[in-house]
Amino acid sequence: MQSVLCRFTQVPNAASEAEGMDENNPPVRVMPAFFVDNETMKCASPSGWSGGDQVHVDLTFNGKDYTENKFIFSYYSYFGSFPKSGPVGVEHSMPAQFI
Repeated sequence: MQSVLCRFTQVPNAASEAEGMDENNPPVRVMPAFFVDNETMKCASPSGWSGGDQVHVDLTFNGKDYTENKFIFSYYSYFGSFPKSGPVGVEHSMPAQFI
């Protein structure tokens, strides 16, 4: 089975530059990716960035040559949701309300 990885590279912004992030050496995280179908890959977003941060996402099939697509993924902060739980075994679920 072929090993595929997602690379997440932080996009520089005013806050990261104020914190002294080197634009030529931004933070990078790598996560395993999985085939969903012939046209889709899936990977979990890594922790370590805060709400408002954006990262470029690209793939590698050999661990060193990455795609050049640079899809942008945005991180968001949320502070809670309501309801915290719901009924079990009900066909229709209630949407969560973000506070």
